[in-house]
Amino acid sequence: MTKKDLIDEMPGGYGEFGHDATNPIPTASIQENCFYLDRLLTSDNSSILYHRRGSRHADNIGKIVDVYNIFSHGVEIAKLYICPYGEATSTKAPKGFKLNVVASEFDIASWDDMPSLDDDDEEAYWRFLDFQKEQWKKIPDELRKFSAENTNFYGYIYHKAASFLARGAARYGIEDFFGYPLDDWDIEKLISGCNQIVYHNKGLSPEYCLDNLTEDEFKNLLEMFHFKAVEIQKTSHENIVKGIFNHLMNDKKIEMYCRILIES
Repeated sequence: MTKKDLIDEMPGGYGEFGHDATNPIPTASIQENCFYLDRLLTSDNSSILYHRRGSRHADNIGKIVDVYNIFSHGVEIAKLYICPYGEATSTKAPKGFKLNVVASEFDIASWDDMPSLDDDDEEAYWRFLDFQKEQWKKIPDELRKFSAENTNFYGYIYHKAASFLARGAARYGIEDFFGYPLDDWDIEKLISGCNQIVYHNKGLSPEYCLDNLTEDEFKNLLEMFHFKAVEIQKTSHENIVKGIFNHLMNDKKIEMYCRILIES
């Protein structure tokens, strides 16, 4: 077994990879579970939704394994097992799935160079606009067709999301002007939303909407980027809403779309 095999699968695992609790998908942490699942597609390129059902102990692994129900097009298609105590996060997909390895071409390492939109300084604001225009050039061509209202500050939101994923919730909160995220916000769902923005450029339209968030979680995600919900509107698409948000410091507007998770 090669070193890559040891990283991609749990030592001592047996059974169908990912589909059996005895051979779970290894990730490097509980947060990495979301990172992995947010990159997972069905073999025919359909997106998925997931819901954590709990955890169990796998004797042959000697560690706790998390259990996720996987849905596509509103139908449960699989139950996957993930162990968040691996040496690293697996780059292998279970049978019937594949991993989306084409991440955005944004330079994630440049978030510290981003001028602050929160500065009450006209010169800083124009520096931010120049920076945002450069980032927007890297957005995939198929997303540029949307209106300026939808895309006006998407580069800014992207970098906020990338910063959150890189720094982690605790450090991000210490450095954030408003101390976001708040303690009662669901960190796992914030990570999921940020992964969808960074790796899938979601949120710009009903066709490219965010997924797997309740209405409150959708609002919390955008508020973490300093955009407060003004109005949540229903659309003609089932369970998809359009959120209208204003920036907390300068009242700039952005519109984002999300397929709302209906809680049972």
